[in-house]
Amino acid sequence: MNGLSKLDINAFLVNEGYTVYSIKTSPWINFLYKESSFGSPKMKTKELIFWLTQLSTYLKAGITLNDAVKILSKQMSSNKSKGRAFQSISYELTLGSSFSAALEKQGTMFPALLINMIKAAEADMEQA
Repeated sequence: MNGLSKLDINAFLVNEGYTVYSIKTSPWINFLYKESSFGSPKMKTKELIFWLTQLSTYLKAGITLNDAVKILSKQMSSNKSKGRAFQSISYELTLGSSFSAALEKQGTMFPALLINMIKAAEADMEQA
C-alpha cells in the first residue's frame, strides 16, 4: 500500500491489529498504484452499485465512514487488488483526507462522475 512514510504505514497497520515485522519500499509501488491506470482495477457497475448501497446502509446505521470502508474492504477481500485499494482508502481517511480525495487516489477504479458528485456533497456539507 502507498503511504507517506514507513512510520505512518506501521502505525496504521498496528492500529488495524496487524503485527508488523518489516516494511519494505518497492520501486514498483509508484508505477503500479500511483498514477497508473494499469495497477488500479476498475469496478464493474454491479460491484459499484452494491458497494455504494452497502456504504449508504452502514452510514445510515451510524457507522463512521472509515469503519464502513473497513467493513466493505473485508467483504471484498476475495479480490486482492480491490482489497488493497479499499485499505488505501481507509488509510487516506485516517490521515484526514476527504472521501473524494481518497477515491480519486485510486486511479481509474471509481468513475470521475461519482468522485465529482461526492466532492459537491462535501462542499455543500462544509457550507452548512
